[in-house]
Amino acid sequence: MSTTESITELDVDDVSPGDVTIPTLRAALTDDENLVRDRAAAVCVTFADEDVEVVLPLLPAIVTAARDENVNVALKAVTVLNVVAQQQPTELNEATETLATLLTHDLPRVQLFAAKAVQTIGAEHPEWFTSHPEPLLEALRADITDPTSEATELTGTMADPLQRQFAAVSHGEQFQQYSVQATAGNLLIEIADRDPAAIAPYAPAIMDALTAEDLNVVACAAEILGRIGQMEAVDTAALVPPLVECLDSESEVVAARSITALGHIGSATAVEPLRSAAKRYDNGDLRELAVRTADWLDRERA
Repeated sequence: MSTTESITELDVDDVSPGDVTIPTLRAALTDDENLVRDRAAAVCVTFADEDVEVVLPLLPAIVTAARDENVNVALKAVTVLNVVAQQQPTELNEATETLATLLTHDLPRVQLFAAKAVQTIGAEHPEWFTSHPEPLLEALRADITDPTSEATELTGTMADPLQRQFAAVSHGEQFQQYSVQATAGNLLIEIADRDPAAIAPYAPAIMDALTAEDLNVVACAAEILGRIGQMEAVDTAALVPPLVECLDSESEVVAARSITALGHIGSATAVEPLRSAAKRYDNGDLRELAVRTADWLDRERA
């Protein structure tokens, strides 16, 4: 029986490791036929849910399948990777680049499963992502999209329940995208904290993120720049002006992280902007942070 026949005849909801060999499943994951790859990936999902050990020999093929142009195959493959990540994250060292890249996949659900895996792996081994800051930055800076936008243009003529259904879908999809951004941002902060030299070459892109509409992205960018600014080899002059602009952010979190970043950078040019901002703050804690940071920079300058 050929690989195609053996895989497509399986009941993916009621299949056991004895029903198909690992070599057959591995070959099916790279088959030319979409249906075969999809069925093989579905079998892997079933196996992973029952016993993750079964799919470990297939990880290289599953990682490749996660990049499949067929979104059904990619979704099933990244689902398997997420299961592995939750149970045996140390097995996915070689999958980190793929998972980071999937954070900007066209399908939000693929992004979400990739983010869950990245978050789990990154909690134990953030250093595994040090070589992959670009896809993480891309995920952090990605625009939040509404997948229902075209359909909701018609909702004015629809019944209220249908309008509410579209609104719920829109909220859910966008929440997933915000979760992905948060995962990328937190991991970038962790990488910058451990190895700022790995992030320093991307300082211009991170400075651009300070102008993002999403203030959570701005807050992450400010914190990352503060880590970069502690490096002696970095020209910090360019980092200060955009962070000073953020001192008047409507978000107190952004303002606080910008103050802290300016303190880490240690440039005397931030002293007067910090003192000026402190006079404008209604929040006493924020005002005190700005004053203390300015005082510290003043002492360092003396």
